Amino acid sequence: MQGALNGIRFEREHKVPFLGTCGGFQHMIIEFARNVLEFSEADPAEENPTSSLLLVAPLTCSVSEKTHTFTLTQGSKFADMYDNF
Repeated sequence: MQGALNGIRFEREHKVPFLGTCGGFQHMIIEFARNVLEFSEADPAEENPTSSLLLVAPLTCSVSEKTHTFTLTQGSKFADMYDNF
């Protein structure tokens, strides 16, 4: 998880557009809480159920190991962001 948090912190600090869905969004919450709000004990329940500051409850449905394909539409904001990085 720390590698994901490091990447998210870099993106936030360098104003890189980032779309976090599911676990990625949960990691964004933890990264922001730890590094901006200075809540060093912030953790998701799935990673550390005994944490003194649980910010993300376990998912009720598993999406682990699932992948999806998406297509960028030429001229869309997402396509423009991808072209710029």
